[in-house]
Parts: sequence; C-alpha cells; structure tokens
Amino acid sequence: MKLVRWLQRYLQRYGLAVLVGLALTVFSLWLLVADAATVRAAVNRLDYLIYDLRLRATLEASDPAERDVIIINIDEKSLEAQGRWPWSRLTIADLVMRLNQFGAKTIGLDVSFPEPERNAAVELLQSQSTETADVEQLQFLQSLVPAMDRDALLASVLPGRNVVLGVMFLNEDATPKGELPPPWYFVDLGRTNTWRVPDMESYSSNLTQLTNAASEGGFLNATPDDDGVVRRSPLIMRYGDLIYPSLALAMAKVHNDRVGFKINTAAIREEVVVTSLQLDKQQIGTDSIGRVLVPYRGGRHSFEYISATDILNASSLQEFPQLQGKAVLVGTTALGLYDLRNTPIEPSFPGVEIQANVLQGLIDGISFPREPDWAKAALVLLVLGLGMGLSLVAPLLSAGWLVVVSVALMVPLMMADFWLWASYQLSFSPVIPLLMVLLIALYNGANGFFNEAELRGELHDMFGQYVPTSHIDSMMDDPESISFAGETRDMSVLFADIRNFTTISEHLEVNQLKQMLNEFFTPMTGIIFNCHGTIDKYIGDLVMAFWGAPLEDPNHRKHAISAALKMLAKVDELRPIFVEQGLPEIAIGIGVNSGTMNVGDMGSEYRRSYTVLGDAVNLGSRLEGLTKFYGVSLLVGEETRDHCEDFLYRYIDKVMVKGKDEPIRIYEPLCLLKDADEELLNLQLLHEEAMRCYMEQEWEAAERAFEQIAPGFENKQVEIFLARLQEIQVYPPIGEWDGAYRHTQK
Repeated sequence: MKLVRWLQRYLQRYGLAVLVGLALTVFSLWLLVADAATVRAAVNRLDYLIYDLRLRATLEASDPAERDVIIINIDEKSLEAQGRWPWSRLTIADLVMRLNQFGAKTIGLDVSFPEPERNAAVELLQSQSTETADVEQLQFLQSLVPAMDRDALLASVLPGRNVVLGVMFLNEDATPKGELPPPWYFVDLGRTNTWRVPDMESYSSNLTQLTNAASEGGFLNATPDDDGVVRRSPLIMRYGDLIYPSLALAMAKVHNDRVGFKINTAAIREEVVVTSLQLDKQQIGTDSIGRVLVPYRGGRHSFEYISATDILNASSLQEFPQLQGKAVLVGTTALGLYDLRNTPIEPSFPGVEIQANVLQGLIDGISFPREPDWAKAALVLLVLGLGMGLSLVAPLLSAGWLVVVSVALMVPLMMADFWLWASYQLSFSPVIPLLMVLLIALYNGANGFFNEAELRGELHDMFGQYVPTSHIDSMMDDPESISFAGETRDMSVLFADIRNFTTISEHLEVNQLKQMLNEFFTPMTGIIFNCHGTIDKYIGDLVMAFWGAPLEDPNHRKHAISAALKMLAKVDELRPIFVEQGLPEIAIGIGVNSGTMNVGDMGSEYRRSYTVLGDAVNLGSRLEGLTKFYGVSLLVGEETRDHCEDFLYRYIDKVMVKGKDEPIRIYEPLCLLKDADEELLNLQLLHEEAMRCYMEQEWEAAERAFEQIAPGFENKQVEIFLARLQEIQVYPPIGEWDGAYRHTQK
C-alpha cells in the first residue's frame, strides 16, 4: 500500500516530466533509425564531429622511417627543376627505372596517362606535302617515329618492375578514355538482387600499351562524406558487372605477393552488400559498399617524403638506401595540381598520403577501423535503457544532482567510445545517446528552474514582510520612516562563527547537527533582537547581523558589542548543556566593525534580501576570521572602539587584512568599563606599556613587559609578539616601520 501511495504521489507531481522524458526517448530512437535524408544528414554531421575529435585525440606519433610506404613527391621543387606537369613519359620512365634500381619493391603511380604523348617525328611527317617532300627526308622521319614514341618507351620499362598504374572512375556520362586493367571480380547481376556497390558510369584510364605492360591497375577515387571530409576510402568499385581494386589494394596485392581475391557478401532484402574482402587469407573488413575507414597515422608527412627531382638527379645508387624493399607511391603535393583533400586531421591533406595510409594498413594486415554490425542494435538498447531510467529519475533530482547524473552518464559513454576505438578500432558513435541525455536533462533543469522560481515567489510573499521583533512596533507606529530602498548609513555589523564546525559536523548525524544548530541559533538570535539588531542571514554555522537599519540607531556600536559579549556568555552557558546531551563542546569567534555601509532590499526578482554591503562589512568578516589567529573570541575595529568608550578594550595588533592596503588597529572588548575589577585594570596597564614599547621599537623593554604579563593571558597574543621580537632581533626592520602586520589569508 505504501508503494502504491508513493507511486500515486510521484505520478501526480512528476507525471508530465516523465511523459516528456519518454517522448524524448522515442524521438531519439526515431533519429537513430530514420531513413529521411535530412534527418540522416543532421545526425551524420554530429557523428562526424565526434569521430573527428576522437580520431585526433587518439593519434600516436611514430617514426615515418619505420613504415613500409614512402612517397615520391612531385612537389614545387620538382616542377621547378623538371618543368610543368604533365612531364614527358621519358621523365616518368627514368623515374620508374631509378626507383627500381634503388630497390623499391612496388611502385604505384598516383597519376594516369589516358592521352598519348605528342610524337615530334609523326607531327613532322604529317606536316610534309606528299607532292613536294623529299623521299629520303620522309624515310628518315619515318625511322625516327619509334625512337620518338615516348609512350612505347615508358611501356618498355614497366614489365618486371611491379608497377601499378592509376585509374579514375567517373560518375558522369562521359566518353571513356584509355583501357581498363583486367578486373578482379565478376558480379552476377541477378534479377532479384542488386549490388549496393555503386556502378560507375565512365572512366579515364591509361593507354592500352601502358595498361598491358603494368603489373596491375587501381583506381584513385576518393569518396568524401557529405560534409566534404575524406574519412573512408573505397577498396573496390564497380563498372557494369566488373569489380576493380583501388590503387592501394592493387599495390598491397603485388607487394605482399598475394594471388587470390574474394568478395564476401550478404543479402539484405533485395540487395547484395559487401561484408569483407579477402586477399588470399588476409581478411579485410569493409562497409556495405566496400569502403574502409582510413587508418590515419597523423598529420601530413606521417610518411617519409622524397622529392621526385632528387631521385631523378641522384648520382649514386647509394643515395637512398631507405627505398630498399619498400612500396613507393608517386604522387603530388604541389598546390597547382589540386590533389589536396579535406580530412579529419587537416583541411588540406595530400591525396597521395591518404592512399599511403590505406596501403600501409593493407601491407601490415591490420584490422581496419570499422563500425561493428551490432552497433545500431546496441545503440537502440542503450537509448531505451538510459531514456526510460533517466525519464523516471531526473524529475526527482535537484539542479546540481541533475548535472552530476548527466555528466556521470555522458562521460562513461564518451570513455567507452574512445576505449572501443583505441583497443579494438571500433567506431561506436554515442551521439544519439548523448543527445538524448542532454535533452532530458535540459528539460528537467528548465522545468525545475521555473518550479523553483514560483516557489521562491510564494516564500518571498509569505516571509518577506517579517523584520526583527524589536522593530515591529516602531515600524507599525511610523511606517513612513522605514525605507527598504538602497541608502548609505553609519552602521555596525557582526559576524559570529562556530569554531571547527567542519570537524564537529563530521562526527554528528544529521538530526544531531540540526538539533545543535537550532539550540545554538535560537538564543543567539534572541540576544541580537534584544540588543536591537537585525539578522541579515544564516550561512551554515555563521550568523550575520547589523545595527542601524531599518531603524536609525545612534548607539549601534554599543548595542553590537553588548550583543557580542552576551553571545559569548551564552555560549559558556550552553557548553555544559551540550555535553550533557551528547553534543560536542562549542566555541565561537565574533568580529564587529562599524562604518559607512550600503543597506537596502537587494537581489533579483526571484530572491531578494534586506542586507548590507561595503568595505566596512568586509572588514567585519575579516575580524571574525582573525579571532582564530590571536586566540580571542571577539575582535572589533578601531572605528568601533574609537566612538564607543563604554567598554574596556585590549589593544591586540595593528594589521593589514587581505584586500586592504591601509593598516588598522584591532581590539578585544573585555567587558563594560564600569564592570572591570582592579586586577584586570592593572593587567591592562601593563599590557598597554608592553604595546607602547613594541610600537616605539624599544625591543628589549617590550620583551620584558610581555614576559611579565604572559601568565595573566589566556590568548595567543603575548606568544605571537614574543615570537616577533625574537625574529626582529635576528632581522631588524629596514626603513620606516609602522608596526603593522600583514595577514594574507581571510
């Protein structure tokens, strides 16, 4: 029955918040599974953001020299030395031969040659008139044609050197150029199944003689995501019913001496999707269209670069020993050749280095980063569990705990995502669960804020009218004399704080702590009210009060000190009572200060308070803090002491407190002057003499005086001053000395 009643109260109070939370959960599930292009694009952008942050955060620096791939760079230096692109096939042939001589095992050209190079002999023959031309000259030109055929020359150097040529597939209706290399796989396009691998419409390949002479050919296409960033690289592409490899995949096959190739597929509804590729026994996990996430190893130049012109101009085969047994990619980083891509690492990343990252992964046989097949199902379960749990719990939480719980859910999600990536190369995007947690938290936070604001308004209307009891009659008699608007007045402020409250509270249960505070604050409040004071606020174990507002009080200094002394006396009465009740002994420190203060009804439309502000108020708080340092229970400032002669004061020190640049004198009120006995007065005279000697730099006399009065003191002042005098004897003050001691803590 109790559970049923609790559920009824829970639903009555939080039912709407729970329904909204569950609605946000359903909305998150819809975002996760929706196929609408606009929704997917928006979700993908968030996924990309998390992916890019995670990738950059988990990159590990390594030595490019340790890698199997080296980039031969057609850079600005090479273009300046060898001429503008495209270079003569003679230069390309020279480059290929030199790389082979330097020991490169596999050579991949990240360029293609779809058009024949101009043959000067052929052009001269075509320019001759058959009627007037000299026969011998024509025969000579015809004999030069084979020697001037640069395409044939390049084709002649390709066999036996493991050269892989680049091909470009086009997703547009254009006339094919060149001849495609032999395909790797034949697709059975049945009537019921459709391959998900996109069918390209055209291509720009290499001349037939180059294609036939090369070991392999592979496409150079990059497939950026819909935000234009290259995160994935296709390993296969389809042209009709034929499958072709990427340049990186073709080079890996040649470099690792692979023979067999297979595409593993699965049927989903009426589509054939790719699950993985196989090079002999090497398994390569891909997405449904044969792409892999690029295993970026860092920013640009994560691989060793060698300028192409340095290879062409090398005078010795010993100049580049690092090429021995390596796979080299001939590509460009020159700005004018436009082979720069936007990547998660850098916005202008060489396309050839993207190929290098994929190629290195294929050569190493690593498990490429991928999104696991079970990712979406796991996300659905995660969203359901988190959403339902948070929808039920969030309405019960305060704003602070709501932030704590939300962070406690979101941080592990992010950590799990990073851990799966770093340990298993799994891309498990937590965007939707994170978004759902954030939406539910924001709704409940906003809902709690408005509910709290409404409650504060009710409490303000209910209790804002109350003032201290001693003032009520006067305010009722002359309401026009009372103003809650801000104004400046000469007033006194009091701060009283329980000593060692943190330690005390750690050893008490909640009910005991509440009992102790109630039994402490009740008499303290009564004393303040009886001495015509106004309670400003309670802050934990501290009470703040002021005198001189809302009613004028010309004797505010006397009333404040009287209240402080009575509070100390009351604490002495409470101490044995608390001990009898099993509560700890308590002691308090009190600071009182007077001066010009700003007083009025201050705050916001949700919470207002009749309070005091100003430097004099801050100094009162500092004085309360200094009571611990000097071992006294009560301290007042010179502004209070100099204008109130009803009490006997003991001069404690001249100090500069934190936040103040001018020194002030501080005093300990001992009692009403008329209540001081002869012994106390005599001790007071000796103390004044000791302080006079100290302030006038009569060090030896001051030390004798303090040692004489030490037995009559229970506080730490004499001990402090004797320690200072010993230090002064070792390090006498230099220059002007006013006796002030600087306190650096509040």
